Amino acid sequence: MGPNSVDDEDSNTFEGWVVGGGIEHRFFDGLSARLEYLYGDFGNEDFTLTDHDTVTGTLDLGLDEVHIVRAALIYNFGNFW
Repeated sequence: MGPNSVDDEDSNTFEGWVVGGGIEHRFFDGLSARLEYLYGDFGNEDFTLTDHDTVTGTLDLGLDEVHIVRAALIYNFGNFW
């Protein structure tokens, strides 16, 4: 491995929570639009980086604030509404 590679493996599952809301509006038969917002918190974790048993630094992987905005334009070809 090269001098900037990481020798160790670490496998973790981040646990957390998500809350959000959204709105959908029908413009006319067969066409609507949706807008959603989600906020999540999955915590963070520090990883120690080593190069052949020598500590070279730490990496802080933080997922403590996740913001997701989703938008959709929906067309119903069958007009089943």
